[in-house]
Amino acid sequence: DYVGEGAALFFLLVYVANYFYGDSCNRKVAKDWMRTCEEVLDSNFALIGVGNDRKMDRESASEFRLYCSGRLNCDSVTVIIKTKPRHDLIQTIYSLFNSIKTEDTATFEAIMGSTPQTGGGMESFNFAVCSKQEEASVRSENENLESKVTVRKWVTQLHDTFVCLSDEEEVSRELLPLDAVQALNTYRPYVKLLHASSKMVAGLGREKQDKRKGFRAVFTLSPNFRFAGKEGQQLASRGASNLENLCKVAFKYIDVCASYRMSNAAKERMKKVDQQAEMIAFQKTRREREEKAQDRKLDKMKKEKEALSSMTPEQAAKHEEKLLRKQRKEQTQ
Repeated sequence: DYVGEGAALFFLLVYVANYFYGDSCNRKVAKDWMRTCEEVLDSNFALIGVGNDRKMDRESASEFRLYCSGRLNCDSVTVIIKTKPRHDLIQTIYSLFNSIKTEDTATFEAIMGSTPQTGGGMESFNFAVCSKQEEASVRSENENLESKVTVRKWVTQLHDTFVCLSDEEEVSRELLPLDAVQALNTYRPYVKLLHASSKMVAGLGREKQDKRKGFRAVFTLSPNFRFAGKEGQQLASRGASNLENLCKVAFKYIDVCASYRMSNAAKERMKKVDQQAEMIAFQKTRREREEKAQDRKLDKMKKEKEALSSMTPEQAAKHEEKLLRKQRKEQTQ
């Protein structure tokens, strides 16, 4: 008689137990990252944490943030640790049967300030490095990379698994010096995204800020070395030191983006690209307005049809007569 209630109670107990276990695992991921990278943070920032408390803020059971400031070439850097939803039993079960796997990631969001010392002199450009498999999603998630007309692929010395996107060839060349290429190729199992833009939308979800000059780097904390070969196995054997070196790569790129100065020829080409981007944005906005107007028109016609079907013959005749009068009036004008 109590089989249903017993099953529900058992599931509830398992769910609660999994929540606390998953939550503790996610906290450990964040703490381990902090412990591993603390020395690199100390060497780059004067203030670590809100009020220099050196603590990561827990935004949710699977998201942790660390605010850092007091560094040349940027106003601030927010480190966002997003973990697998280990605390959510349903999502955990779902991920077992889903081909798209969630990962533990570390995101570095650098916002440039208004002065040369805080990266205010950063040139206007768009630049990104990501895996070829994720190019479509990276473009769709970042408005400044969306257009394949203005933001193109460029041939670089990066590994074949990477793609470089930019609105100017010189940018892709100057932002990928040999030492950067070597670092990215070495740590490619970890690298998900490098993205620099003069119109960066910083923050996640409801906390998105205004578009500003900035740089974003996203690294996975638990790459799959299963098919990485001998080189990948050697990289895996280095363990936590890889995460420390990835921090250095992210902070080095902040300096590269802030110090890069575009040539006059590239600036002239960029003016044409900007004009083209403005035209594409205008056409997109107009198309969206037309689609909304068409949707409203169809919705109105549907409601009128539903209202007509519920009318009596006398009401329907009066409604049709009203429409005819309206049409004659429009024809005479």
